[in-house]
Amino acid sequence: MPLSRMVASLSLLFLLAAPAGALLEYFAPLKAWLDRQNAGAPVGW
Repeated sequence: MPLSRMVASLSLLFLLAAPAGALLEYFAPLKAWLDRQNAGAPVGW
């Protein structure tokens, strides 16, 4: 199994097993960065 596929599988397993609060905490820095990048941008397709 290629490493990239193994990492994807482990990531999916983590997402399915982790409580929602832990996921929100883990991805908080990414969300903050994305919020700054998208500030003022139109929302939607």
